[in-house]
Amino acid sequence: MRDDLWTPHVYDWAKELWAKGMSSSQIAGVIGHGMTRAAVNAKAFRHRNDFPKRPPPVPKRAAVTGPAPVVDNGAGRVWTERRFGECAFPVGGVGADTRSCCAPTTGVYCDHHQEVMYARQ
Repeated sequence: MRDDLWTPHVYDWAKELWAKGMSSSQIAGVIGHGMTRAAVNAKAFRHRNDFPKRPPPVPKRAAVTGPAPVVDNGAGRVWTERRFGECAFPVGGVGADTRSCCAPTTGVYCDHHQEVMYARQ
């Protein structure tokens, strides 16, 4: 790492940007002049008191909308007995006894379970 990149002015600037919540990549991009994300991470690691650790971001889950599908007998069927056009979402059982939702569908899962399986984070 080049020591001439980390002048006192750049170091203070990086601390300010870090305190505002910018990522290492963003800080490196703002500072420029050959600064890299790795250089910012290394400086933050070595000077932990000036660059306090931030809590990890909490993933945002999309709300599942719509009612749950109505299953014929309340417990579905054994997964291997599922027919083409029936939801494959597991609703109970273990191993070979795994039971599927079996609600009508045009894909692998019914609309409700499609949203559950592919909810945006």
